[in-house]
Amino acid sequence: MNDKEGTIIHRCYHDGLDHNQCDRLGKSIGRNTSIRELKLDIPDWYHAVSAVGHEVHDCLEAFYEGVEGNCSVETLDLHIRVFSEGYRLPAFDLGNAQFKDNLMCFTLREASRMSNNQSLMIASALETMSLERFNMSMGRSFSFTNDSSFERIISACSKVKALDVGCNTTSKYTATAELIGNPTSALRELKVSDEVISHENLSIIAAGLTGNTMLKKLTLDSSQDIDMSSIANLLCDASSIEQIYNSNHTLDTLETNRLDHDIPPIIANCLALNNMANKEEVIREKIARYYFVGDFPTSPFATMPVLYLPRVLSMIKCDDARNRQSAIFRLLKYIPELCNVSSRNVVADCS
Repeated sequence: MNDKEGTIIHRCYHDGLDHNQCDRLGKSIGRNTSIRELKLDIPDWYHAVSAVGHEVHDCLEAFYEGVEGNCSVETLDLHIRVFSEGYRLPAFDLGNAQFKDNLMCFTLREASRMSNNQSLMIASALETMSLERFNMSMGRSFSFTNDSSFERIISACSKVKALDVGCNTTSKYTATAELIGNPTSALRELKVSDEVISHENLSIIAAGLTGNTMLKKLTLDSSQDIDMSSIANLLCDASSIEQIYNSNHTLDTLETNRLDHDIPPIIANCLALNNMANKEEVIREKIARYYFVGDFPTSPFATMPVLYLPRVLSMIKCDDARNRQSAIFRLLKYIPELCNVSSRNVVADCS
């Protein structure tokens, strides 16, 4: 064991463990109340106990029973390839409930051979846990054998506050989007990893975020450039004032793993606006900056009382003075009330 700043990390890299050794090792961890972070690397261990002729199931069971006696562990990093119907997982069965309830962070590695029963076990436990972070990605190569196991587990993450997922199929992106679109989701941070995050799949994530008022940070991990147009549209759909109002005004941090990938200015600006506490002010700023561009629709202002014209004109903010003048001219041109002399007198009085 290695003690560093009050955190003890245990890595199981042992050769030739028999049942008694597994039992003693597990109990020694279970009795050590100083442990806060526990990393269990089972693959090498699995091959080791198999090589010396011991039953893997019995050895793991003895070890788990000992480990689950420790109620001080807050972070569990589980690296295990022994996934079959006959093996259970620590913290996710009917064992020590306090061990499970005390966990704050959980990392699950190498779930490519997870059985249906094990995914049901994890999903059932996650529904009652309030994890600060759940990592089920392990980089872009991580995947479940079938999408149903992924979907079953991620649908149970409504109480998780930070989630790392590896998505390599459309159905996994869809399941992730359904989670973040769930109004009961507590998710504040999401990291999505894939070799190639396509425009279509990122659009699925963006659609899930449209009505989300909780998620603040999105991280995209891809080996290739990412088309972020769907994120720009998510943050500010300038096709109409109503669409701007219905855009996402909560997400304020976007990160990518590509150092050479610049965040487009409109996204950077909208993220900065979303950081403001007053969301009504955020909406007004987005309308002012991004609605009055090009041939923007003037119909919302056609029946507007001319009394409000000075206020509307003062809202228009464009990249340069020429664009602002063009926007003002277009707006004035399509307000019929300005042709009425009495209305112009009202405007003059207001000025």
